[in-house]
Amino acid sequence: MSASPFKDAKRPSTLGFIIVVVAALLLYLLMTMLPSSDAWLPYSTWAKEAPTNLLYRIYWFFGDVVEAQFHKSLLGGVGVLLFGLLAWILASNRSKWAGFSICYGTGLWPWIAGVSLLGLFLSDFVFDYVGILGTPRGMELGWIPTFVPVVSIPAAVIFVYGGNWRNLLTGSILGGLIGFPIAYFVIDKMLAPAGMPFVIGNVTGMWLGGIITLEICRQLPWMKPVPAPGAPEQPNQDKSSPTWFIRRVIADFTEANFFGNEVASVGLLLGSVLSWFIGSLHPAYGSGLLPHIILGQALASAIGIYLYFHKWEELGWYPTFVPVVSVTPAIILIYGGSWQSIVFGALLGALIGPPVAQMILDRLPNKWHPLIANTFSMALSTALIAWVLQYMPGFGRPWF
Repeated sequence: MSASPFKDAKRPSTLGFIIVVVAALLLYLLMTMLPSSDAWLPYSTWAKEAPTNLLYRIYWFFGDVVEAQFHKSLLGGVGVLLFGLLAWILASNRSKWAGFSICYGTGLWPWIAGVSLLGLFLSDFVFDYVGILGTPRGMELGWIPTFVPVVSIPAAVIFVYGGNWRNLLTGSILGGLIGFPIAYFVIDKMLAPAGMPFVIGNVTGMWLGGIITLEICRQLPWMKPVPAPGAPEQPNQDKSSPTWFIRRVIADFTEANFFGNEVASVGLLLGSVLSWFIGSLHPAYGSGLLPHIILGQALASAIGIYLYFHKWEELGWYPTFVPVVSVTPAIILIYGGSWQSIVFGALLGALIGPPVAQMILDRLPNKWHPLIANTFSMALSTALIAWVLQYMPGFGRPWF
């Protein structure tokens, strides 16, 4: 009798999964049980002052850096940038503490960070999209997607065309100009009237704006696709170990920023958690649900990595971060942080989001960036899961 082809196949670390779940629950309990202040930079004041007050607009700028994670935290934004820089320095020095290769080992971190921040600067300060917050419609919405450039189109341009100053300026200008209007139109005209999750509009601005931008770049004579630098040699990593599993879950928190690195993610989480304790009405749009969101995000990543571990082994990378920055936090916010919203938002997001993204990615034209597949999956899976949950016991239809 021949040996089973699955006999030597590696399996995900059950111990790693348990550690992540227990640690996430403990963090949730600490954040909800320990005393916290609500006096520091409440979101309502932040959004009210940002259109006209330069200092608050600067705060808004840094908060936008972690908007994709639904944390909207000044300290979280500063933390992910500082620790992202640290991760790049460690990687440049081949330190054993560098973690997963930041920006996928391309060596493009300075260009990715630069083009993303410049695109965000144009969105927030030059094109003055923040000013829409001060209009009657902006005040009614209470939030607008000014963050779109920092986690989408500009970085995709650098990945496709390489890192140089012409590409940086082109990507940041086009990304800062194109992404927001699409997202805002979808939110204002389609999602807000129906009460659907705004994240669908955010990521529509990313995937549709990404297609438009990359097609424009193909027509610009100075834009020439350049293969990204090869990834540096990495020691063989045992993906079946608990350590790898835990690190991978943490790294998923910064995949949306194209960092994909656990050191950068630690900076994000430290900043956001600190924001919570000194001003619980500051992060996560003043919802008071940051502990619930972080718990759901950790569960979504852990479930996805555990379920699709064979894909991580086969492909080397798999989009398990998709629900972390879309479905899961959106469902938690819609249903006020209920336990069923945390569990089902994480479980259904982990089940559907990654394979849909990979299915699209497998069929994506080579001239486009994987961003388009990932963000399209975010839009589709969020809409689908939000629609399904309204018919499940304990959820209801909150937008009607």
